[in-house]
Amino acid sequence: MNRPDGFVGAVMAIEGVVDATAMLHGQNGCRKGLLLSRRMCPRPERDVDLPVYDGVSVVPFSGINQGDYTGRSMGKLVRALDLVSREDYRFIALLCSPGISIVGDDCARALGDCGPRIPSMVIDSSELGEEVWVGFDRAIRSTLEKITSEGKTVRPGTVVVTGLSIMHKDWRTFEEELCDILGDMGLEVICFAGAGCTVDQLIDSVNTEWCIDISPEYSVATRSYYAERGVEVVSAEESPVGFDATESFYRRIAESTGRDCSPALERLRRFRRRAYDCIRATGRDLRGRTFHVSAPESVRAPLTRFLVKSFSMLESDMDYDYLFAEGDRCVTEKASGGCQRCIDVGFPSRKVDFGMNPVLGLHGTMYLLDSLFL
Repeated sequence: MNRPDGFVGAVMAIEGVVDATAMLHGQNGCRKGLLLSRRMCPRPERDVDLPVYDGVSVVPFSGINQGDYTGRSMGKLVRALDLVSREDYRFIALLCSPGISIVGDDCARALGDCGPRIPSMVIDSSELGEEVWVGFDRAIRSTLEKITSEGKTVRPGTVVVTGLSIMHKDWRTFEEELCDILGDMGLEVICFAGAGCTVDQLIDSVNTEWCIDISPEYSVATRSYYAERGVEVVSAEESPVGFDATESFYRRIAESTGRDCSPALERLRRFRRRAYDCIRATGRDLRGRTFHVSAPESVRAPLTRFLVKSFSMLESDMDYDYLFAEGDRCVTEKASGGCQRCIDVGFPSRKVDFGMNPVLGLHGTMYLLDSLFL
């Protein structure tokens, strides 16, 4: 199984801006793995008969073939850009596939030649890093730098949320939960940068009073940009995974913003009570059962503490009973009989969540418990 890299992360960042699009200069086969974005962040249907879509209405591409590498690739790119720029996107981010990068096409000149009717930029794939979250982070910062203007009008009590992506499992449920929690604190979320936001929301996000971070790996460059623009950053030491980490997350926001988090703590108390009652009802004991977590450190660390502290489970790198991992890995492990139970906690995953199945926050903790005690 190929591990998603920074290139994939950058595409997912742009696809998480619902009226923007990532465009690929490359062959159709290079879109494999990128098309998962339509499962994680559904878009309005496009004219899929256009050659730039080839039947799938996300991540349009230039459609070069092997013969185009000798001098025709630039012309195809310009024609494809002209088609895409006629769509109703508010922003285009152009990326070259690793194969076409060696040809040396001047993508910036191609954007100028086709005269896009909307803002656009070229993302240098060589600067996106090996980790998927690095590519996501750098793409969001580059987009902000391109579309936001200088100057700032602070809107008191407003928030931009960083470090959350469409790659986070059931990110929409967590967004709704967080908006409710922050609303009870008198804070209004203006934008989730790269997770279902619009171009206008990104532009407005520099006027927020606070930047609340969710996953530090996904937001190093982005939260730095907001800090440079005068937005007060509430840094995430780790993601809100499990009851204790979620409580710490609420308290950190309250301490940084001077707001009252008692309604959030009361909600947390109710979730804890229900979890306790349900665990007792199962009559099961997880003490001594082994587990392994494959996830970014900001998820792995609090999830590991939750399992060890709450249930006296044992972390193991081999011969584990429970695997918490990317959805696709869970499928292969289950098929091979690699462990007793596999629990989907991240990207890449081809599963579409109809119910509330995030990993983050209160609903995320209940999803983890539901999976553990199934």
